[in-house]
Amino acid sequence: MHEVVVSDADAVVPDPVEVARHSWLTEPELRSALLEWCFTPDSHEAISRYLTFRTASS
Repeated sequence: MHEVVVSDADAVVPDPVEVARHSWLTEPELRSALLEWCFTPDSHEAISRYLTFRTASS
């Protein structure tokens, strides 16, 4: 097993001028947000590919 070390240099720090909201979502929250919020034009395709890949990998 590998140890994962995360330093402050690895922290995600959004620029408030560019990012309206920054937080982690559960999968159900993400699915709901994709229906309600404006994302990038390919966000629906990206999450669909991710979920397909994750299902195939398990």
